[in-house]
Amino acid sequence: MANCVVCGRKLTNPSSAKRGMGPVCYSRYLKRQETEVRQEKFADIYLKNIGNGDIVLKRIDGRPATNVPHRQVRHSTTGYEWGYNGSGPADLSLNILLMFVDAEVADFLHQDFKQEYIAVLPEEGGIITRNDILHWIARKYGNYQLKFVI
Repeated sequence: MANCVVCGRKLTNPSSAKRGMGPVCYSRYLKRQETEVRQEKFADIYLKNIGNGDIVLKRIDGRPATNVPHRQVRHSTTGYEWGYNGSGPADLSLNILLMFVDAEVADFLHQDFKQEYIAVLPEEGGIITRNDILHWIARKYGNYQLKFVI
């Protein structure tokens, strides 16, 4: 009998055993893949149109899309979100800050950034300018050397 490569549970269904994942883990995997493809499409469009490093948050078919690469998953297994205090907004905040500062500083600041910027965004999204982020980091963390990745 095979085990799920994600959660380790025993797989009794032959088709689940063949793909190596149970139905719940496979469903989450497909949803994550769909989200990543949608975000890549969105990012390609907006990174070409907004080359100044502004963060663009928008809903496509009711789902969140942004030009922020999902480099680190810390709080949310379901992806980015905004407009409330939760795990999706926390991961979004962390990944935005990782575009400007190192991991230690991003980890230190991301919950505050979530409170001040991400949790208060309207459901349809918005734009957070690069300058606003840089000024916010400077105000919160002083003269820390920024990465200027964008």
